[in-house]
Amino acid sequence: DYPRAIADYSEAIRINPQYADAFNNRGNAYYAQKDYPHAIADYTEAIRLIPQPALTFRNRGYAYYAMKDYPHAITDFSEAIRLNPQYANAFNNRGFAYYAMKDYPRAIADYSEAIRINPHIAYFMNRGNVKLLQQRWQDAWNDYDAALRLQPAEATALYGRGVAARRLGRATEAAQDMVRAVKLDPTVSEKFTEIR
Repeated sequence: DYPRAIADYSEAIRINPQYADAFNNRGNAYYAQKDYPHAIADYTEAIRLIPQPALTFRNRGYAYYAMKDYPHAITDFSEAIRLNPQYANAFNNRGFAYYAMKDYPRAIADYSEAIRINPHIAYFMNRGNVKLLQQRWQDAWNDYDAALRLQPAEATALYGRGVAARRLGRATEAAQDMVRAVKLDPTVSEKFTEIR
């Protein structure tokens, strides 16, 4: 119930205009409503009040990313990383922004750093997606396979591994992965329209 959440955070801010967490949390509620300009304004105020929390920079980076303002998103994700060099999610999200700008080497570098810090399934899949676009079929297959070792029934990883296997000439293996992926998620192929 985001409107009521916003009303309560606004009242908290009226009572204590220096309450940085209330600005950050109200920003989250605006973000959830896709009201990105208001979200950015609240995150900016939270940063002004307490300029250190990496989380708030990451949150504002999300909002800039949602508005397709990738340079500002990268700046905020980079600041989150500067404040917390072990912030795997900030590396992953900066990778998304580089990916959106088609700067694939930097995207891969950021996904790789996220994996080094925290080998999460999403980070392997994200890196695999970029490697598919680069036509690095075996490297992509390796990343999707690593993701599937973490979560064997992940449709996107199965389909991606299938695409990579097909490009490698391993037709039977590719078909098995792709059929299984579609059974898990009938819409999964739509995620690969620019790659297939």
